[in-house]
Parts: sequence; structure tokens; C-alpha cells
Amino acid sequence: MKKIIALILTALLMLAMPAASAFAAGKDMDTASKIESGKTYSGNTESARWYKIDTEKGTLKITAQLTKECSYPTYFQLFDKNGAEVYPDDSKATVGRLDNDNSFGLRTSSDSGKASGYAAFTVKKGTYYIKVYTWQNFLVSEVTNFKFKVTTPGTANNSSNAKLVGFSTAIKAGEILTLNPLTSASGAKVTWSTTDKSVATVSGGKITAVKVGTADITCKCGTTSMTIRVKVN
Repeated sequence: MKKIIALILTALLMLAMPAASAFAAGKDMDTASKIESGKTYSGNTESARWYKIDTEKGTLKITAQLTKECSYPTYFQLFDKNGAEVYPDDSKATVGRLDNDNSFGLRTSSDSGKASGYAAFTVKKGTYYIKVYTWQNFLVSEVTNFKFKVTTPGTANNSSNAKLVGFSTAIKAGEILTLNPLTSASGAKVTWSTTDKSVATVSGGKITAVKVGTADITCKCGTTSMTIRVKVN
């Protein structure tokens, strides 16, 4: 009888354990939705969600947020094209806490019912897959809401009132136009420059129109640079 009870307990424990990463990836990767660097995506964990993104070689960063209290951790796992999990080099919880696991998992705090944080991964050039799910077992099934953003190496993360790519705008002398800087997962230094300070100056993304004329304002972050042409009337 003791042996039978032991076998039953062992089987129950195996059912309660999360599936291995390589097995979890499998054919489910074929259902992945294509996403873009720097954009925010949201959903819930009623079922596992799969996403895919193309990247250059370097550091890929996942920034995530949970907006509904949940007792169990929610994971944002990264897989390569072969289904092998890529573990983070660095991760941090800014709200709530990290799950005690090699994967990037967040747990909501008991006071706010929210969690947020990030993880940085070293990647090669190619396509990678992100799986988002809440850990569950055969006794408990919980769902949380999530938001996340992926930033890939060498790409911009812009949300400004004027796009920097091939953009031209006209403002009047004395007016100020504010742009958000380019950013990168590697945290490269951001620099601003103008081709004519007598027409328009720039500091920290704030462009000040000085006098009538045209000036090109350039923002550079690492190897990425973008320019906006400012016409002062």
C-alpha cells in the first residue's frame, strides 16, 4: 500500500511540474504572431501566447508588466529557432518580484497586485520566439493580464510627436519642438547635433527655432542615426 501511495504522489508531482522548455516550444512555435521592436503588445494568459521577432546580433531586451494579481509566476521565455530556451544574462523586477528560476518570470506584489521588470538576453542574428504564460498545475488555474515590449539590437524605440525618419517639419522662430531620443537595449549614449545653430539649436531632444532658414537635426544612438529637417518660418 505504501508503494502504491508513493507512486501516486510521484505521478501527481510530475503533473504539477511545468513542461521542459524544449518540449514546450515544439510545434506551438508555428502559431507565433510576428511582432516589431519597440512596440507594446498586450494580452492575457488564458492560454500560452507565442510571438516571434527578427533581430540582429547583440542584446535583446524584454520589458514586461503584469496588471492583474496572480499567485503564480508569469513567464516571458525566449527561444531560438530550434526551440532551445535562451536564458537571460540580466533581469530585474521593478514592481513585485522575480520568480526564482533561470527563466524570466514575474510575480505580482500582494499590495498592488501588479508586477513589472525586464530581462536582457544575448542573441545571434535570426528569428527568436517569446512564450508568455502563467505557471499552472492540475489543481490551480490562474490568469493574469500582461503587457510587454521587445527591443532588439540596433533598432530605435521612438514615441515622439515627430518621426525622425525622413521627416521634415516647419515651425516659427521662437517655437520649441520636443522629440524623444533614440534608445537601444545596450544603453548606448545618445547625442544630438544641428547643421546650423543660427537657424535651430538642439539640446536633449528639444529643438529651438532661432531664425528663418533650414537646419538638419540629427539624433545618434550607437550605430543608429536619424535626421529631421527643420524649416523655420
